[in-house]
Amino acid sequence: MKKILYTLLLSFLLACSTQAALRPAPRRAAFVAADAALTARSLQLTCYLTDVLRLSDKQAREVRRATLTELQQQKNTTSKRAVIKYDAALLRILNAGQYSTFRWLQDRQPVANLLINPDAAKVAQR
Repeated sequence: MKKILYTLLLSFLLACSTQAALRPAPRRAAFVAADAALTARSLQLTCYLTDVLRLSDKQAREVRRATLTELQQQKNTTSKRAVIKYDAALLRILNAGQYSTFRWLQDRQPVANLLINPDAAKVAQR
């Protein structure tokens, strides 16, 4: 009787582990859809802003997520609405002094060009 019980338990556990192995691991849609160039640009800009604005770890994660979303939207569309959403997201993430510094940098520093799609910039230069 015990052998049958152990055999059934073992077969049940084996079946469960097999089904779990066949199921794909959940992934975040924003990071899966991003290609390597967008991810690299997002990381580059986030590292720069983290250094300049002295962001906390939580703020840096949120800024990277917002930046990646912004870059993906710019890839798909060239509307100013995406830029407004990005500014709104950063306004929510950053404190007043950090956001003020971000706006100043955006107006006066070449870091603002990191958000511009390089393919669109080449077309605009022609």
